[in-house]
Amino acid sequence: MDNEKNVIRRILSKKEADNLIDDIPNIDKFWISNDKLREVKYKECIRSCECREWIRIIKTLYLRKQERLANGKKITATDSRYFKQAEENLYSELSISLNIPKEQMEKYITDKIERAAD
Repeated sequence: MDNEKNVIRRILSKKEADNLIDDIPNIDKFWISNDKLREVKYKECIRSCECREWIRIIKTLYLRKQERLANGKKITATDSRYFKQAEENLYSELSISLNIPKEQMEKYITDKIERAAD
């Protein structure tokens, strides 16, 4: 259901959640050099309520953070805010689907991706 303020959709099944995690290495990041346009894209992705879009934000901002740190710069407040929001949304949804506490989702995802890479 979709109205002006709320998007309601079903939660991913356990199988869909596991398949999504398995596909994380194949989900593309995005890069927009213009700060204003980049924030607009972040907002669109957050509001889409799509796990794949949240993953794109997380991947993009993780790599952007690493690049900035390597250049002696800090992560921007905007990047930090959207990174945390995307993580919160993704981990909350996956924790429900997989019946794993939200606090353990990052480790679960990382371990699952590392095992698949071996």
